[in-house]
Amino acid sequence: MARSGRPAVPPVTAPGADGTLGSVTRDMTTKDLLRRLVDALPAEELPAARRFLEYLRDRGDPVLRAFLDAPEDDEPLSPEDDAAVATADEELRQNAGAPWVQVRRSLLQE
Repeated sequence: MARSGRPAVPPVTAPGADGTLGSVTRDMTTKDLLRRLVDALPAEELPAARRFLEYLRDRGDPVLRAFLDAPEDDEPLSPEDDAAVATADEELRQNAGAPWVQVRRSLLQE
């Protein structure tokens, strides 16, 4: 821990557009350092950084993590399930799906 009571921040080696990250001090929080790193990223890398940060954020959600880590449902389909899947597949082939507005109205009984 740094004297300030904050965790020590490791040295930064990723350069910004001008080749530096400015002055990095031991009192910087990890979030401060991350903000500087994001600011230093090339524009074409921002979408990848966003996806990775969203992944890390979502892995911190215990409910979402439980869903992501749950084993795949391997229960066999019943004959009724098979029939429902076949009906849905045929409706898709015939483009017989219902528009979202209609489905929403039906579900909410608007």
